[in-house]
Amino acid sequence: MRDALPRVGSAQTNELEKHVLAVRTQGGFADALYEEMIFDFKHRLDESSRARGLDELRRYLSNQTHPERFFGILTDGETLEVYALREGNLCEVQRLILAPETAAPARLWLDCYLFHERQLEPPATDIVLRFGERSPTFWQSLRSLRKQWEKLRTEASVATKFVEWQSLLSVVYGSPVGDEDLFLRHTYLALFVRVLTFVTLQEQCPRTSELRGIVTGETFESMGFENFIGNDFFSWVVQPPYSSDDSICRFPFCHVSFG
Repeated sequence: MRDALPRVGSAQTNELEKHVLAVRTQGGFADALYEEMIFDFKHRLDESSRARGLDELRRYLSNQTHPERFFGILTDGETLEVYALREGNLCEVQRLILAPETAAPARLWLDCYLFHERQLEPPATDIVLRFGERSPTFWQSLRSLRKQWEKLRTEASVATKFVEWQSLLSVVYGSPVGDEDLFLRHTYLALFVRVLTFVTLQEQCPRTSELRGIVTGETFESMGFENFIGNDFFSWVVQPPYSSDDSICRFPFCHVSFG
């Protein structure tokens, strides 16, 4: 592991048999806590051991201060199943089966969840795995987007953007198709493209002070790209009342070099 993934020993949080206090439900001892990943190990995953493991992960995740930020990984060393709490329910996010013939994809999969290696020039498959709809980045980002949406959805300017977006989709598809979930997914993609464009042009991670401007287009205007974005549908995330703590811009995009 240390040879294949050099950053395995540098995690700030890496504990075995971590005692999880009973905050919301019964506690216990998690087999391993690695940053925001909680591992539960079984000798072999079968129907009985999987049921026990899922119950344990649900309790361990529920008792965290911010349960939605954590992922639970149930594994027997060959199969790894990733779970997350969504509205109190344990949902499977992804599954990986280790095998010699899939060593390279497995290494990439592990890096996406655990280490985020820097200075890579990823192919399209890497981009999909790190930022696609099955990625941890996508799951956490949609969680943040929904949180921000609940705060802003009744604001007049935000509601107008949503209605206009729905209207244009109806013209394209010939019938109403745009719901809130699709709007948030489109927002995610729009913000991802903006950050990707910035990193490609600047070859560096954006500073905190540049994040809001990346969403509104002001950062690109300062670089000489007029009307690159403008006040489009997806700038709603920084509408007043805006807080940088809530910003969806806090993606881990800049762990990867988009050269």
